[in-house]
Amino acid sequence: SLDSRAQLLQLCAHFSGGSEVQGSAASAGEEVDQVSRRKECRVKEVESQLAMEYVRALCLGVSLGSDHLTKLAKGLQNPEARSFVEQLAGNTDLGELKTQAFKISTWLFSPHTGERLQRPKIV
Repeated sequence: SLDSRAQLLQLCAHFSGGSEVQGSAASAGEEVDQVSRRKECRVKEVESQLAMEYVRALCLGVSLGSDHLTKLAKGLQNPEARSFVEQLAGNTDLGELKTQAFKISTWLFSPHTGERLQRPKIV
């Protein structure tokens, strides 16, 4: 319900990105949705970075067989994290990631939200 979302927002006001939390249930619902979208973007960024680091390790000769990742995936409790690691272990088409593995670029703006980053991100 919107009331429970408003209460959740009040408890987690530090996630609001510095904006004032308003008393109306509609604005509380919007804030919760915005926090959710930010979290989803961050998860995608972390997955992309993990995939890139895995490919870099392979390119540098580190022996990480798919069986190692499969064992790792079995120990993960979060089903989405487990699925991501299993997909990474089973991915044999790493050509695109290999071409980008050692490229360096700088992000001044978030690719997901378009907001200016406080610190440029080197990717």
